[in-house]
Amino acid sequence: MLSAYSDPHGRRIRAFRDGPPGALFEAFTQTLFEAHYPTITARLHLRAAEHFIHWTHRNGVSVPELNEQALVRFGGHLQ
Repeated sequence: MLSAYSDPHGRRIRAFRDGPPGALFEAFTQTLFEAHYPTITARLHLRAAEHFIHWTHRNGVSVPELNEQALVRFGGHLQ
Protein backbone atom coordinates (compact mmCIF):
# COMPACT_ATOMS: atom_id res chain seq x y z
CA MET A 1 0.00 0.00 0.00
CA LEU A 2 2.87 2.40 0.71
CA SER A 3 3.92 2.19 -2.92
CA ALA A 4 0.64 3.85 -3.91
CA TYR A 5 1.86 7.04 -2.23
CA SER A 6 5.59 6.75 -2.84
CA ASP A 7 7.87 9.42 -4.17
CA PRO A 8 8.84 8.97 -7.83
CA HIS A 9 11.85 6.82 -6.95
CA GLY A 10 10.28 5.05 -3.96
CA ARG A 11 13.46 5.23 -1.83
CA ARG A 12 12.02 6.88 1.25
CA ILE A 13 8.96 4.65 1.25
CA ARG A 14 11.09 1.49 0.96
CA ALA A 15 13.23 2.62 3.89
CA PHE A 16 10.15 2.91 6.09
CA ARG A 17 8.46 -0.25 4.87
CA ASP A 18 11.59 -2.29 5.56
CA GLY A 19 12.48 -0.59 8.87
CA PRO A 20 11.19 -1.06 12.42
CA PRO A 21 8.15 1.27 12.05
CA GLY A 22 7.13 -0.41 8.78
CA ALA A 23 4.03 -2.22 10.02
CA LEU A 24 2.63 0.89 11.71
CA PHE A 25 3.42 3.04 8.70
CA GLU A 26 1.74 0.51 6.40
CA ALA A 27 -1.37 0.42 8.62
CA PHE A 28 -1.53 4.23 8.63
CA THR A 29 -1.25 4.23 4.84
CA GLN A 30 -4.05 1.67 4.56
CA THR A 31 -6.27 3.81 6.80
CA LEU A 32 -5.68 6.88 4.63
CA PHE A 33 -6.45 4.86 1.50
CA GLU A 34 -9.66 3.38 2.94
CA ALA A 35 -10.78 6.85 4.03
CA HIS A 36 -10.37 7.97 0.38
CA TYR A 37 -7.79 10.66 1.13
CA PRO A 38 -6.59 12.30 -2.07
CA THR A 39 -3.05 11.24 -2.97
CA ILE A 40 -1.52 14.66 -2.30
CA THR A 41 -3.16 14.87 1.13
CA ALA A 42 -2.14 11.32 2.04
CA ARG A 43 1.45 12.11 1.03
CA LEU A 44 1.43 15.17 3.31
CA HIS A 45 0.20 13.07 6.25
CA LEU A 46 2.76 10.36 5.52
CA ARG A 47 5.53 12.95 5.30
CA ALA A 48 4.46 14.36 8.69
CA ALA A 49 4.53 10.86 10.20
CA GLU A 50 7.96 10.28 8.64
CA HIS A 51 9.23 13.54 10.17
CA PHE A 52 7.91 12.53 13.59
CA ILE A 53 9.59 9.11 13.37
CA HIS A 54 12.91 10.71 12.41
CA TRP A 55 12.59 13.17 15.29
CA THR A 56 11.93 10.38 17.81
CA HIS A 57 15.01 8.49 16.61
CA ARG A 58 17.25 11.57 16.69
CA ASN A 59 16.06 12.44 20.20
CA GLY A 60 16.11 8.92 21.62
CA VAL A 61 12.37 8.84 22.31
CA SER A 62 11.09 5.28 22.51
CA VAL A 63 7.49 4.16 22.01
CA PRO A 64 6.81 3.84 25.78
CA GLU A 65 8.00 7.44 26.18
CA LEU A 66 5.50 8.81 23.67
CA ASN A 67 3.27 10.89 25.87
CA GLU A 68 1.93 14.42 25.99
CA GLN A 69 5.29 15.80 27.08
CA ALA A 70 7.03 14.20 24.09
CA LEU A 71 4.43 15.72 21.77
CA VAL A 72 5.01 19.15 23.34
CA ARG A 73 8.75 18.71 22.69
CA PHE A 74 8.03 17.78 19.08
CA GLY A 75 5.76 20.81 18.75
CA GLY A 76 8.59 23.01 20.01
CA HIS A 77 10.88 21.44 17.42
CA LEU A 78 8.43 22.40 14.67
CA GLN A 79 8.54 26.04 15.67
